[in-house]
Amino acid sequence: MLLTASVWKRKREDLRIERAPLAKAFDKNPQDLRLALQIKAIDDKIADCTEQIVKEKRQSKPSS
Repeated sequence: MLLTASVWKRKREDLRIERAPLAKAFDKNPQDLRLALQIKAIDDKIADCTEQIVKEKRQSKPSS
């Protein structure tokens, strides 16, 4: 299934919302490796979404 840029943007925003409370908790306890790993996993998913958005934008532009 091919997702559109708007779907990727929504998914990325949902991931950012999911990440926010974890980051807040991590700020209070920076030695918590479990939180760090959860945040890292979400950051990787956010990066994947951003990459897909960029890819979609490139594909939608007419070739020069």
